[in-house]
Amino acid sequence: SYSHSKIALGLFAMELHRALSSGKSRAEAVRAAQLSLMRRWPNDPRAWSSFALAGAAGPFNESGKGNEEER
Repeated sequence: SYSHSKIALGLFAMELHRALSSGKSRAEAVRAAQLSLMRRWPNDPRAWSSFALAGAAGPFNESGKGNEEER
């Protein structure tokens, strides 16, 4: 069976992808995914606090790659 952390990781990835696909910036998408996990496990910060954004925070450009000028 999956551990709690693997379930949280999978849900985080799904929520992150959903937020990025809706046009949110990378920073907004990470926050949205964390908030989703916080609502599911409000008393367990291990489920959502270990995720962090590294690199540029803005949106992806049309090619799907990060904007190099943001770095």
